[in-house]
Amino acid sequence: MDTGLITGIVAAVIVIVVAILLGAAIKIVPQGYSGVITRFGRFRREAPAGLAIITPFLDRLLRVDMRETPRTGDRQDVITKDNVAIAVNATMFSLVDAFLLPHLPGPAAESAVVVSSINPDQSFLLAQYVNDRPYVGV
Repeated sequence: MDTGLITGIVAAVIVIVVAILLGAAIKIVPQGYSGVITRFGRFRREAPAGLAIITPFLDRLLRVDMRETPRTGDRQDVITKDNVAIAVNATMFSLVDAFLLPHLPGPAAESAVVVSSINPDQSFLLAQYVNDRPYVGV
């Protein structure tokens, strides 16, 4: 065989291997997401949006959606202390923790939302406080 042919085949194989390694090492994290880099399933670091360089075949990049997710709640009929019936509609905005979410199993990840509620009597006190404040016009 010709040595030029062998050299060309070896060069082509090296170029293909380098292209595969670069494709596996360079990852893109879209805006609104956070990249969680794990090595063998253990948290290594968090990558912000943009280009992320990882160690090929050892590290794995998980994209976690960091945007607020609105979830509408059911309508609740409530009776206050002074026997007034009101209906409360709730919309919950959930944020996720980029470190915690990939390590939770599927159903637990869906319920990893912390919801705080306000007692209806407290909400009326808050509304009364806001309405009673003196208005300072600019």
